[in-house]
Amino acid sequence: MDTNSKKHQFSKKVLWFLPFYLFTFLPFNLTAQTFLDRLQKPVNGQGTVTLHQDTAINRIVLDPQSTVKPEDRKPTQTTPTRQSNTAANDTTRTTPATTPATTTTVRTRRVIDGYKVQAFAGGNSREDRKKAERVANEIRTQLPNVAVSAHFYSPRWVCRVGNYRTREEARQMLSTLKGMGYSQALIVRTKVTIYQ
Repeated sequence: MDTNSKKHQFSKKVLWFLPFYLFTFLPFNLTAQTFLDRLQKPVNGQGTVTLHQDTAINRIVLDPQSTVKPEDRKPTQTTPTRQSNTAANDTTRTTPATTPATTTTVRTRRVIDGYKVQAFAGGNSREDRKKAERVANEIRTQLPNVAVSAHFYSPRWVCRVGNYRTREEARQMLSTLKGMGYSQALIVRTKVTIYQ
């Protein structure tokens, strides 16, 4: 083969890979620069979420080859953005669209050792699953502000109520459930989710 045909083959390969490269790798860089711009665009009728983002993250997103020094790690100013349909992160601050921006609600979620009240414990059959779900629905209708769950904890289906830090808090719910007719209810020690 002569050098002209080798050059021709090489240029054909380059021309074939160039569009592939442009359409595959270039959009990632462009979307990284415009993603926050799209989120910051106000949309009528939707709430806002306030983001607290480190300047190091901005620098990494906008220029992946840059290195971040520890002294450069300072939080940026808060940026109002459109609220997404997904559940809010534990550290996000949400403000409804109809209220002033000065009222914010902050709730953090922690999983700790605590207590729940077990209202029902059955076997591992489908009938026991239905019973556990029926008990959970009955308790939800009578106590709408209390966490109620029907789960399979091997080897049985159970219905548990509440997330309590102390045994005394769980005792109050135990007496409430026994008053509702769940005479087999008892307090169990387990992991609970606490919102602060």
